[in-house]
Amino acid sequence: QALSSRNGFGALPLHVAAGRPSVLKVLLEWGADTTATTSIQRTALHESAYLGCEDSVLQLLASKSPPAVAAVDEYGCTAAALALRRGFTHISDYLEALAKGESVDMATPPPQNTTFVIAPPGCHNHVTHPIPFVRGGPQPPPENDKRLDNLTHPVRGVLRSTAISALEFVEDSPPAPMADILRCHDYSYVKRVQEACALLDKGQLGGLDGDTVISEGSFQAARYAAGAVLRAVDAVVLGEARHAFCAVRPPGHHAGPSGLVISANEEAGSHGFCLLSNVAIGAAYARCVHRDKGIHRVALLDFDVHHGNGTQACVAATVPTLKTQRFSTPVAEGLLKVPHYKPWLDLNEDKAEIFLAGTQGYGNEGQGVSASGWFYPGSGGTFDTEQKARGEEEGEGQTDDEAGYAAATPVDRPFANGPRVVNVGIPGPGACRPLWRRAWCTKILPALHAFKPDLIMISAGFDAHIKDDVNCGYVGIDELDYQWVTDAIVQIANEHCAGRVVSVLEGGYRIQGGVVSAFSRSAAAHVAALSRPTFQVWSGALAAQEMFTDRGAGQAGGEDTVDDELRPKRAHDSSATLSGDALAHLKEDENEGRRKRRRDPVDYAALNEKLEAERLAMTVGASKSSMPAAEVKSEKPADAGPAI
Repeated sequence: QALSSRNGFGALPLHVAAGRPSVLKVLLEWGADTTATTSIQRTALHESAYLGCEDSVLQLLASKSPPAVAAVDEYGCTAAALALRRGFTHISDYLEALAKGESVDMATPPPQNTTFVIAPPGCHNHVTHPIPFVRGGPQPPPENDKRLDNLTHPVRGVLRSTAISALEFVEDSPPAPMADILRCHDYSYVKRVQEACALLDKGQLGGLDGDTVISEGSFQAARYAAGAVLRAVDAVVLGEARHAFCAVRPPGHHAGPSGLVISANEEAGSHGFCLLSNVAIGAAYARCVHRDKGIHRVALLDFDVHHGNGTQACVAATVPTLKTQRFSTPVAEGLLKVPHYKPWLDLNEDKAEIFLAGTQGYGNEGQGVSASGWFYPGSGGTFDTEQKARGEEEGEGQTDDEAGYAAATPVDRPFANGPRVVNVGIPGPGACRPLWRRAWCTKILPALHAFKPDLIMISAGFDAHIKDDVNCGYVGIDELDYQWVTDAIVQIANEHCAGRVVSVLEGGYRIQGGVVSAFSRSAAAHVAALSRPTFQVWSGALAAQEMFTDRGAGQAGGEDTVDDELRPKRAHDSSATLSGDALAHLKEDENEGRRKRRRDPVDYAALNEKLEAERLAMTVGASKSSMPAAEVKSEKPADAGPAI
């Protein structure tokens, strides 16, 4: 019965195990049906070919009832076609030969991509709660050291799992030199943080504000975090690794050139747990240090639920501006205008060769928003500096509001005379997974593809997960969505920059549950997509066609379903995309599904009777335990094993 159980997307255990040959072997020995298909008519052979797992392909074809090599899915694709699309020519050639009746051996697979996980131990020196943590005492802040333990602990870290292949851990990265930090940050701010940490004794806690806790080791930890990003950039540029993930803290995308970034919608501001702008520092380093190796066009992406206002401020600082500061003395007061400029290389080149884009929650509704009434940090509304400069709106005459996005308020629009910035604000509260995916599929990814980057850097925040409380109900995606967007980013990197992607940990605070927590599952899905051996290049038409098909086989299970009428059209119309009405319908269905899981009605009267019976049984059991030992009769069978 377990072998025939399907998840919410119509996938059997055999489909989900397509990328794990050892698990697949057991399921085949148990008699799993190799001809069964998913909701989009894909067999386990399709899934194995798509994932590039030649061992699984060979096991399936050698089974007692092998699946048909020529079987096609709902899009008219054979397993060979899927393998070819993903760049696994050794599998596609083998399957095509079998389909022709030829007897051949599978060619040697290409070398697997190496993905670095940069995890400097120095990041653990950033202490944000008393040590030891006492059960029943004050709760630690969301940003604490357990986050890294969940990912990289030698025994229980989720990224140490054998389920994620081709990972190489690097723990000897040095702290970032001051010269690299000062490309993005003012020395006055850096010195202020350094001195604030130096004033603290070991074990003593301080703070930059009510959110951002620091300790005596925090500044050095921040330097290690930024240094890990520099090490990752070196690795992907010099060919040591194709991709890299930096498991670091403190995070950085809220740290601007002067630290705190103030939004017109939230004038109080907060450092948001961040000290140094890690991704911006890495991008500036790549443009400056590796320009002789062809690294010119650098793209910075961000899918954290909170707008990366610090990264945006660092990008804005590549254009000369006048900073206005109010001053007051015993004899005078007024406004002081100070020139400010933090170039990454050169003014004209920086404007043309830096690209910043991201999705984030944006709005002033919902419980848990800031005192100003806005979801932190009060910026990041939908706005494309290049489209607005041309007077364009969201496709076919729609405004951003009409398309479902949260348009930026007039006081929250990025600079117009600097590098291109594409912000997409996701309204809330409420789960908006279809809208979030559409934002990437129709706005950000096409713009990234047109930019033709030489290096892609990701601010990887996982706090948009539907189970993360810090997001106040905004966005509401899950680990499959992180895997989907990462795979799409890798496809663009494959085409334009030899696969070079550097990802840096930002948010994600639902750590309860360890390796099975929402945070751990999301980070694992993201890193797995980075490390997956694929050479597929991105296609806008194909991405729109298959916007939701990943939520089936070969992935973790889930409970949402997508009705046939809401899916994109099949192979006979490969350019079709979801209509606005269908997306709105799907969004409503998604929100309803999140509030009420699909389940049978509960008979509360029967449930109450069951609870009463269990309570009575416990009472009887307690009275038995109070009897002398000789009078208590054991109900355990004589051949039973020890009680657990």
